[in-house]
Order: sequence, then C-alpha cells, then structure tokens
Amino acid sequence: MANPEMDRANELPNEQEVVRRAAAGDKDAFGVLYRAYAPRIYAVVYGLLMNRDEALDVTQVAFLRAWRALPRFQLGRPVFPWLYAIARNRSFSRMASNKASSQAVELQERHGSASDGHDRMVELRHDLGSAMAKLSLEQREIIVFRHFQSLSYKEIALVIGCPVGTVMSRLHNTRKALRVLMMDWEDDT
Repeated sequence: MANPEMDRANELPNEQEVVRRAAAGDKDAFGVLYRAYAPRIYAVVYGLLMNRDEALDVTQVAFLRAWRALPRFQLGRPVFPWLYAIARNRSFSRMASNKASSQAVELQERHGSASDGHDRMVELRHDLGSAMAKLSLEQREIIVFRHFQSLSYKEIALVIGCPVGTVMSRLHNTRKALRVLMMDWEDDT
C-alpha cells in the first residue's frame, strides 16, 4: 500500500521496478531514476549551498554514489529520501571542507532592468539570498523543503529522518531567524 504522505517523493509510477533493474546493473534504468530525481535533488542542494556550480557538482557526486550503493538499497522504500540523504551528506561535507558559507552568495541572473520596474524585486531577491546564506545549513534545508519544494511536515520528517515535532520546531525557529535577518529589507520598504 502506498504511503500518501510520500506520493510526491515517489513520483516515478514504476519506481520499485526501475530501482530493481538499476540495482542489477541496468544503466538505462538508472538513467530513468536520474532523469526523474536529479532536477529535484539539484534544486534542494542549490537551496542549501546557494551556488550553482557547487550544487551541480554535489548532485553529480550524489548520483554517482547512489549508483555504487544501489545494490544495497532496500526495495520497497521510496528512493527520493535515500537519494536526498546522500546529497545532503555531500552538501554538509562540501560546506565543511571549503567553508562555502563564507563565500559570496551567488545571485540568480537578473530578469529585466531597474527601468523595467523590477529593481525592488531584484533587491528583495538579493536580500533574501543574503539572509538565507546567514542561516545554518540545517535551517536552509528546512526552509527549502517547506517553502521551495512544498513538502509536508511528514514528508520533511521522513526525508531528513527526525520526528514531525522536530520539523515543526525547527521550521518555527528558522522562520523567526529569517524574519530578523530580513528586518532591514522591511524597514527600507
């Protein structure tokens, strides 16, 4: 029976069959898993590392490690939380090894110019990026999952491996921290 809390994380209709084939060494089957989950893994890792090149590299390394570990994957479990755990560990290692949190925040390309009336939105995006960079990796993770990936509390708990109450508490505390960091922007509006 499918777990309704993880329907979004188990997006591949025949996921278990694809995993079984990939674990047996079928590269095409692994390609199906990669195409199904890499964009989502990349989006979450980017939200953590806030650097496109680093996020791409971590995503690639995570999938390489997943390929090697796939024969040990426990069939019957959803694959996204497992893939994310690998990517999360790589992200944490990357942050610890190169102190990426102290590097400048990579900003998204500007769409439109100030004369187009987008200057305030560009400024907000910059301030939000700067505020997010000041959060811990764990805090960014919770915000990315809830607000950028739209995961439920139960889905987040399953993916990061903690109780729902812990997710709720971390999210509450992280929102408060982010609110404080964004106060400068609010004062300027």
